Amino acid sequence: MDTDKKEWSLANPPPKGHADVADFALNLFEISKLELERLGKHADMLANYGLYRRKSGDVTGQAPSKTPVNLYFANIERTVANITSREPIGEVKDLDGTEEDGAEAELSSKLTKWWKETKEQTIIRTTARQMEIYGVTYEKPSWNKEKAEPAIAITDPFCAYPAPGYYENIDTDIPFFSFAYLKYKDEIEKKFGVDG
Repeated sequence: MDTDKKEWSLANPPPKGHADVADFALNLFEISKLELERLGKHADMLANYGLYRRKSGDVTGQAPSKTPVNLYFANIERTVANITSREPIGEVKDLDGTEEDGAEAELSSKLTKWWKETKEQTIIRTTARQMEIYGVTYEKPSWNKEKAEPAIAITDPFCAYPAPGYYENIDTDIPFFSFAYLKYKDEIEKKFGVDG
């Protein structure tokens, strides 16, 4: 059953493969983009980065202030160092009462091994620094099919476009979230077999 384009909504999105999917997704992105522009979020993030890099006033090139020490930079780096000074300890506990021999210890050691192999400490340091500078950080979890394990990507805060509004738990409450990435037109045309 093909429904009229006007009837698409978050409660009734176009089905996968439908011709209206791209327009629907673009419309959601535009809603988020306009709200971020209205709130001046990207300008705020640039101003924060300017302070971090010891630029006074506009980020686009005014001379640094005469303060010999960048206290904003020092405070951020001290906070990041405190957050990441020790590796967290993960331990698996049996909650169902089966108490299989060695299962807890085996899973705990696998967790520790995964932490080291995937360099999660570095990821935490990067995400903490980004959070302190820009006020927000977005980590995208995914599943690495080749290694059969979880993966975490820290995204650029300037590419994130959340739905407008306040959400107590953004992981589950937000109705939509867009990420904008730079892609070349030729690459997209080749991927989807289209021209123009």
